[in-house]
Amino acid sequence: MLFIGCAASWSALSCSLARPPPSDKELFDSAKEVFVGKVLSTELASLPRKLCEAEELDPELCQFVRVRVEVIDLLKGKKAKRKYVADFPAGPGNCSLAVFAGLYYVFYTATEYNTVPHPGGSFFLGYQIEQREREIIKKLKAPDRPRPADEG
Repeated sequence: MLFIGCAASWSALSCSLARPPPSDKELFDSAKEVFVGKVLSTELASLPRKLCEAEELDPELCQFVRVRVEVIDLLKGKKAKRKYVADFPAGPGNCSLAVFAGLYYVFYTATEYNTVPHPGGSFFLGYQIEQREREIIKKLKAPDRPRPADEG
């Protein structure tokens, strides 16, 4: 299963963090994987009904977006041509990355379930990989791994 059990913790997470946000280096170091990817497809999926009932979750909290991604550049983690990540359905006030098929993102997977909430470091990179995007990727490979100020 892509991310059994994370919906409950996601529901408690707010995008307005009470404490100072982690540094770019801390985000990178704490991520399970970090990679540049092109979103190939998105699909609304649900955790198994029995799990939702056992966790006493609202049925809407059991939904997630399964995202199929072509890996363009691996910065940390296991090599693969394609990966699946999980995101929230986009909505006001939640921590969704709001991914769209055909666009490029930098994904920081947060857990064993490959979740990519926005506060975890993931961000939209661009519509295509051009000079600006190549420069961002180059900076992410630097020891302090600074993300672009307007993206994070």
